[in-house]
Amino acid sequence: MEPYEYRQLQIDNFTPQIIQLVSTCTQLLKYPTDVESITEDRIDDIHRNRFYVNDTLGDCCRLLGGDLVLKNVGTILQMEVTRVTSLGNQGLMEWHTIEACFKALISTSRYIPNDESTVLPFVMGLIPTLPTSVSYLRNTANFMVGAFAQWLNQHPEQLHPILPYLAQGLSEAKSASSAAIAIKQLCECCSAQFSLGDSVLQLYDGIVSAQIHQSNQGPPALDLKDELQVLEGACKAVSRQLHEMAKNQQNVSNSEYISRIVEPIGSRLFQYSSTQHTQVIAEVERLTVVIRHLHVPNGRHQFLIDLMTQCWPYLENISVQHTDFRVAENLCRLHKHCLRNCGAAAYAPLLEKLCCHLVKAYTHSRQSPYLYAASIVIAEYGKGASDTIAHQLYRMLEEMGQVSFRMLTPMDQFKNHPDVVEELFFLAGRMVQFCPDVFVSSTTFDSFVQCATIGMVQPHKDANRGTMSFLDKVLDYGIAMQSSPRNGGNASAFENFENVLSREGKLISTNLMLSLMGELPYYWVSPTSSSGSISGLLFKLFKLCPALLFGWITLPLARISETEKALLMTGFRSDVGRADFFGICDRFVEVCSRSQKMGVGGI
Repeated sequence: MEPYEYRQLQIDNFTPQIIQLVSTCTQLLKYPTDVESITEDRIDDIHRNRFYVNDTLGDCCRLLGGDLVLKNVGTILQMEVTRVTSLGNQGLMEWHTIEACFKALISTSRYIPNDESTVLPFVMGLIPTLPTSVSYLRNTANFMVGAFAQWLNQHPEQLHPILPYLAQGLSEAKSASSAAIAIKQLCECCSAQFSLGDSVLQLYDGIVSAQIHQSNQGPPALDLKDELQVLEGACKAVSRQLHEMAKNQQNVSNSEYISRIVEPIGSRLFQYSSTQHTQVIAEVERLTVVIRHLHVPNGRHQFLIDLMTQCWPYLENISVQHTDFRVAENLCRLHKHCLRNCGAAAYAPLLEKLCCHLVKAYTHSRQSPYLYAASIVIAEYGKGASDTIAHQLYRMLEEMGQVSFRMLTPMDQFKNHPDVVEELFFLAGRMVQFCPDVFVSSTTFDSFVQCATIGMVQPHKDANRGTMSFLDKVLDYGIAMQSSPRNGGNASAFENFENVLSREGKLISTNLMLSLMGELPYYWVSPTSSSGSISGLLFKLFKLCPALLFGWITLPLARISETEKALLMTGFRSDVGRADFFGICDRFVEVCSRSQKMGVGGI
């Protein structure tokens, strides 16, 4: 509201009502007394309502200021604690209002200064005294600790009693996730003066020891995702501590903190890599967290390179011993994050080894994540790549393509491996996009285009998207080459492109038309956020070779009525823009669909 003076006048006028709204919202946040017995869908409704109520409390903070909202919620909380305390043991069942106040306080966390000294000390002192058996109360208390992590960093005396409370919460199945998140948030906010590195590392060591011991007897006590939250927090706290050591000119390359995090993972990878051990995925995920979040000062890139070099033989053994999708996915995620955290230039010494590893692992397992990882490699190294790197990337694509084509024969295999089809053609599309000359000039390019004409008609959304996206990149290449000078490798590549298009263009165009007419599966008639729509490919074919296109689509057009044909042909004019062409294709699909349903027309 403008001007500001009028806005403030209105806020002053409505302050009593807004304060009453804060009290009302706090009451609305209360769980029903029978919350432990109601159904999951009802719980979802309650959580949705609580979200909106919390959002309203945030609005109250923006109007009144967080300190006034905090003071009013704090008053309600203090009165409730006094009432519940007077009930003795019976008060253990009267937790609902206390939990609602905690939830309300979370909404104020962004508006409270770190020097607040009235309400928050009382709240943080209350948390360790709460009953541990009420999971709803405990979870909200954990989330509140995380929300006020910045404040706790400025008041470490309040944090000391809370840490054991959080650590004990990790052993409770219903509160483990919230406790792990709170620990991570505390580690993210801890300062060099109050580092949690030692405490959280000690806690994490105990967690892993218990996990490994328990794995020999049954399911682990703590879910892996929660354990990884704690490890991420430990890495961030240790990273801050290492940077502080570096500022003080201390040597951090052989720090005990690094050893305590890295060496146990390395030793377990060595132990598990040559067997079918069930814990191998957990170790790969732990290593991924370290690579992403442990920031060693003055030489992080070299630290990551050295770490991966030491672990490489174990990772290769894992890819041989475990050929299932989940292991492949986690290994490729590890390589992706290491490459991106290092950067392409720093990671270059491991590039050849990585390409060979991905090819070998894919050949052995036939799992699509290795194709996805190869796409990442081409995206990172392909743009402006030297001839040496371009040929290295091409060899990786060629070998993966050969393995895939053997697997995708006969045609039924396209339906059985849609994920492979999708990732294979996204990989080939990246190669056309970043290193076109070496790929388009090869015989492998012809095989990919032929395979794409088969894949583009498969009744699977993701497989269709991959092949269509690849063909879209191929046509983009042709259009770009038409308007640019050609010599040497460019000329050879474009000549091969024209030869392949002249052979495969008729089938591609026919498939596109039959999809528009509803006789083949179609998913993207007009462009969405991704490339590879039917109308997009037709538009590019028209721009690239209009005379050939008209000849290619003559036969499918003979199967529809003159009215439908005339509608589509209005789009094939030089003065029709891209958006208008897409609109014409959309209307053509609607007309053809209506004709099919009514049993009229030429289809």
